[in-house]
Amino acid sequence: MPPVPLSRRAFLAATGGVVLGAATGIHARAAFAAEQLEWGALTIDPYASPDPQRFGFALETTKRRFASGPKAEVAFAFGARAKPKAPYSRATLHAKGLPKKRGIYTVEAVFPQAGAWQATVNVAGQRITAFCESRYCGPVLDDLLTLVGQFQDRITFVHVEIYTSLQGGTTVPAVDAWGLPGEPWLFGVDATGSVVSRLDGAFGHDEQQQLLQGLVS
Repeated sequence: MPPVPLSRRAFLAATGGVVLGAATGIHARAAFAAEQLEWGALTIDPYASPDPQRFGFALETTKRRFASGPKAEVAFAFGARAKPKAPYSRATLHAKGLPKKRGIYTVEAVFPQAGAWQATVNVAGQRITAFCESRYCGPVLDDLLTLVGQFQDRITFVHVEIYTSLQGGTTVPAVDAWGLPGEPWLFGVDATGSVVSRLDGAFGHDEQQQLLQGLVS
Protein backbone atom coordinates (compact mmCIF):
# COMPACT_ATOMS: atom_id res chain seq x y z
CA MET A 1 0.00 0.00 0.00
CA PRO A 2 1.57 3.37 -0.95
CA PRO A 3 2.28 5.95 1.80
CA VAL A 4 -0.53 8.29 2.69
CA PRO A 5 0.55 11.94 2.08
CA LEU A 6 0.23 13.71 5.44
CA SER A 7 1.79 16.77 7.05
CA ARG A 8 4.41 16.12 9.69
CA ARG A 9 2.11 17.97 12.04
CA ALA A 10 -0.81 15.69 11.23
CA PHE A 11 -1.76 12.92 13.63
CA LEU A 12 -4.29 10.81 11.79
CA ALA A 13 -1.31 8.96 10.44
CA ALA A 14 -0.77 5.68 8.64
CA THR A 15 2.24 3.46 8.22
CA GLY A 16 2.47 -0.29 7.93
CA GLY A 17 -0.72 -0.33 5.89
CA VAL A 18 -3.15 0.96 8.53
CA VAL A 19 -5.21 4.10 7.90
CA LEU A 20 -7.41 5.54 10.64
CA GLY A 21 -10.57 7.55 10.01
CA ALA A 22 -13.16 9.09 12.28
CA ALA A 23 -16.92 9.25 12.55
CA THR A 24 -19.14 12.33 12.55
CA GLY A 25 -19.42 14.33 15.79
CA ILE A 26 -22.35 15.70 17.76
CA HIS A 27 -22.69 18.50 20.30
CA ALA A 28 -21.11 18.08 23.72
CA ARG A 29 -22.88 18.81 26.98
CA ALA A 30 -21.80 20.13 30.40
CA ALA A 31 -19.11 22.85 30.32
CA PHE A 32 -18.98 22.88 26.53
CA ALA A 33 -22.71 22.93 25.81
CA ALA A 34 -22.37 25.50 22.99
CA GLU A 35 -19.42 23.74 21.37
CA GLN A 36 -18.51 20.40 19.88
CA LEU A 37 -15.98 17.97 21.27
CA GLU A 38 -13.34 16.58 18.95
CA TRP A 39 -10.80 13.85 19.42
CA GLY A 40 -7.34 13.65 17.93
CA ALA A 41 -5.43 10.44 17.26
CA LEU A 42 -2.01 10.90 18.83
CA THR A 43 -0.60 7.54 17.81
CA ILE A 44 1.59 8.36 14.84
CA ASP A 45 2.22 5.02 13.17
CA PRO A 46 -0.41 2.32 13.77
CA TYR A 47 0.52 -0.90 12.00
CA ALA A 48 -1.10 -4.15 10.99
CA SER A 49 -0.42 -6.76 13.66
CA PRO A 50 -2.28 -9.47 15.61
CA ASP A 51 -0.77 -8.07 18.81
CA PRO A 52 -2.22 -5.20 20.86
CA GLN A 53 -0.57 -1.80 20.43
CA ARG A 54 -0.90 1.49 22.28
CA PHE A 55 -3.44 3.83 20.70
CA GLY A 56 -3.54 7.35 22.13
CA PHE A 57 -5.92 10.25 21.65
CA ALA A 58 -6.90 13.55 23.28
CA LEU A 59 -9.99 15.74 23.46
CA GLU A 60 -10.55 19.40 22.63
CA THR A 61 -13.48 21.57 21.55
CA THR A 62 -14.14 23.17 18.19
CA LYS A 63 -13.11 26.46 19.80
CA ARG A 64 -9.63 25.00 20.40
CA ARG A 65 -10.08 24.52 24.13
CA PHE A 66 -8.53 21.41 25.61
CA ALA A 67 -11.19 19.14 27.08
CA SER A 68 -9.62 15.91 28.33
CA GLY A 69 -11.02 14.70 31.64
CA PRO A 70 -14.38 12.95 31.17
CA LYS A 71 -14.62 9.20 30.76
CA ALA A 72 -14.11 8.13 27.16
CA GLU A 73 -14.27 4.91 25.18
CA VAL A 74 -13.30 3.96 21.65
CA ALA A 75 -14.31 1.37 19.04
CA PHE A 76 -12.72 0.39 15.75
CA ALA A 77 -14.06 -1.18 12.57
CA PHE A 78 -12.35 -2.30 9.38
CA GLY A 79 -13.32 -0.71 6.09
CA ALA A 80 -13.22 2.78 4.57
CA ARG A 81 -16.97 3.25 5.21
CA ALA A 82 -17.32 1.09 8.28
CA LYS A 83 -19.25 2.39 11.28
CA PRO A 84 -17.67 1.30 14.56
CA LYS A 85 -20.13 0.12 17.20
CA ALA A 86 -20.17 -1.78 20.48
CA PRO A 87 -18.27 -3.21 22.14
CA TYR A 88 -16.29 -0.10 23.06
CA SER A 89 -13.03 -0.20 25.00
CA ARG A 90 -12.75 2.09 28.02
CA ALA A 91 -9.77 4.39 27.64
CA THR A 92 -7.27 5.15 30.41
CA LEU A 93 -6.64 8.86 31.05
CA HIS A 94 -3.05 9.93 31.77
CA ALA A 95 -3.25 13.45 33.19
CA LYS A 96 -0.38 13.72 35.67
CA GLY A 97 2.41 16.04 34.55
CA LEU A 98 0.38 17.61 31.74
CA PRO A 99 -1.47 20.96 31.77
CA LYS A 100 -5.10 21.01 32.88
CA LYS A 101 -7.49 19.26 30.48
CA ARG A 102 -4.59 18.13 28.25
CA GLY A 103 -4.44 14.54 29.47
CA ILE A 104 -3.85 11.65 27.08
CA TYR A 105 -6.25 8.73 26.67
CA THR A 106 -4.86 5.31 25.75
CA VAL A 107 -6.27 1.89 24.89
CA GLU A 108 -4.68 -1.34 23.73
CA ALA A 109 -5.95 -1.80 20.16
CA VAL A 110 -5.49 -4.58 17.61
CA PHE A 111 -5.41 -3.92 13.85
CA PRO A 112 -5.10 -7.47 12.51
CA GLN A 113 -5.08 -6.55 8.82
CA ALA A 114 -3.78 -3.80 6.57
CA GLY A 115 -6.21 -1.30 5.11
CA ALA A 116 -8.57 1.44 6.23
CA TRP A 117 -9.86 1.40 9.81
CA GLN A 118 -12.49 3.68 11.27
CA ALA A 119 -12.41 4.83 14.88
CA THR A 120 -15.22 6.30 16.97
CA VAL A 121 -14.74 7.91 20.38
CA ASN A 122 -17.69 8.18 22.79
CA VAL A 123 -17.79 10.64 25.67
CA ALA A 124 -20.80 10.24 27.97
CA GLY A 125 -22.55 8.34 25.20
CA GLN A 126 -21.86 11.01 22.60
CA ARG A 127 -19.96 10.18 19.42
CA ILE A 128 -17.38 12.81 18.50
CA THR A 129 -15.28 13.65 15.46
CA ALA A 130 -11.52 14.06 15.00
CA PHE A 131 -8.95 16.83 14.81
CA CYS A 132 -5.44 16.50 13.37
CA GLU A 133 -2.94 18.82 15.03
CA SER A 134 -0.43 18.40 17.86
CA ARG A 135 0.21 20.84 20.67
CA TYR A 136 1.91 18.34 22.95
CA CYS A 137 5.65 18.58 22.28
CA GLY A 138 6.23 21.30 24.87
CA PRO A 139 4.13 19.79 27.67
CA VAL A 140 5.55 16.27 27.37
CA LEU A 141 9.12 17.63 27.26
CA ASP A 142 8.49 19.78 30.34
CA ASP A 143 7.15 16.73 32.13
CA LEU A 144 10.12 14.58 31.07
CA LEU A 145 12.46 17.15 32.59
CA THR A 146 10.85 16.54 35.98
CA LEU A 147 12.01 12.91 35.76
CA VAL A 148 15.61 13.59 34.75
CA GLY A 149 16.85 13.89 38.32
CA GLN A 150 15.69 10.36 39.17
CA PHE A 151 17.54 8.73 36.28
CA GLN A 152 20.40 11.01 35.13
CA ASP A 153 23.03 8.88 36.89
CA ARG A 154 21.96 5.86 34.81
CA ILE A 155 20.42 7.30 31.64
CA THR A 156 21.83 9.84 29.21
CA PHE A 157 19.05 12.15 28.06
CA VAL A 158 19.27 13.52 24.51
CA HIS A 159 16.79 16.06 23.19
CA VAL A 160 16.42 16.56 19.43
CA GLU A 161 14.36 19.51 18.25
CA ILE A 162 11.93 18.68 15.42
CA TYR A 163 12.18 21.89 13.40
CA THR A 164 15.13 24.09 12.47
CA SER A 165 13.32 27.24 13.69
CA LEU A 166 10.18 28.35 15.49
CA GLN A 167 8.69 29.37 12.16
CA GLY A 168 8.17 27.16 9.14
CA GLY A 169 8.15 23.41 8.80
CA THR A 170 11.75 22.51 7.89
CA THR A 171 12.81 19.52 9.97
CA VAL A 172 16.27 18.91 11.38
CA PRO A 173 18.49 16.24 9.70
CA ALA A 174 18.03 13.73 12.52
CA VAL A 175 14.24 13.71 12.05
CA ASP A 176 14.63 13.12 8.32
CA ALA A 177 17.27 10.42 8.84
CA TRP A 178 14.99 8.50 11.20
CA GLY A 179 12.00 8.96 8.90
CA LEU A 180 9.76 10.21 11.69
CA PRO A 181 6.27 11.02 10.32
CA GLY A 182 5.16 13.19 13.25
CA GLU A 183 6.00 14.38 16.76
CA PRO A 184 6.69 14.07 19.66
CA TRP A 185 8.55 10.79 20.25
CA LEU A 186 10.36 9.26 23.22
CA PHE A 187 12.78 6.41 22.45
CA GLY A 188 14.40 4.12 24.99
CA VAL A 189 17.83 2.92 23.82
CA ASP A 190 19.76 0.25 25.73
CA ALA A 191 23.50 -0.05 26.30
CA THR A 192 23.99 -1.86 22.98
CA GLY A 193 22.43 1.00 21.01
CA SER A 194 19.20 -0.87 20.28
CA VAL A 195 15.80 0.84 20.51
CA VAL A 196 13.93 -1.25 23.06
CA SER A 197 10.92 0.96 23.82
CA ARG A 198 9.12 4.01 22.50
CA LEU A 199 6.19 6.35 22.95
CA ASP A 200 4.77 8.52 20.20
CA GLY A 201 2.19 11.22 19.56
CA ALA A 202 1.75 12.32 23.19
CA PHE A 203 2.15 10.57 26.51
CA GLY A 204 1.57 11.02 30.21
CA HIS A 205 3.90 11.22 33.21
CA ASP A 206 3.29 7.62 34.25
CA GLU A 207 4.03 6.32 30.74
CA GLN A 208 7.31 8.21 30.55
CA GLN A 209 8.33 7.04 34.01
CA GLN A 210 7.53 3.44 33.10
CA LEU A 211 9.66 3.63 29.95
CA LEU A 212 12.63 5.07 31.86
CA GLN A 213 12.28 2.55 34.66
CA GLY A 214 12.29 -0.25 32.10
CA LEU A 215 15.70 0.89 30.86
CA VAL A 216 17.34 0.60 34.27
CA SER A 217 15.53 -2.48 35.57
